[in-house]
Amino acid sequence: MDVRVWVGFAVALGVFAVLSAASTTRPVVVATRDLPAGSVLRPSDLTVSRALLDRNVYAAAVPGRELSTLVGKQIADPLHRGQVASHGRRCRTSP
Repeated sequence: MDVRVWVGFAVALGVFAVLSAASTTRPVVVATRDLPAGSVLRPSDLTVSRALLDRNVYAAAVPGRELSTLVGKQIADPLHRGQVASHGRRCRTSP
């Protein structure tokens, strides 16, 4: 078989792998800046970003559609810029 056929096959397989990975990204809530413990979350503190996450990590992550439910909550632990917000993080309603 011609080497060009193998190279074409390898390239096609690589493109398929990249497109498959891109299609499995999901929208999750992430911090837009470093937030110390005790911060009350404002809309500007959070954003929705698409991420390729392990199934278990995604199960703990706050889906993008739930961003508004975090606004006004006070975080008990620090949240770092770009960190995925998770249901396991301790939050309480701000007084």
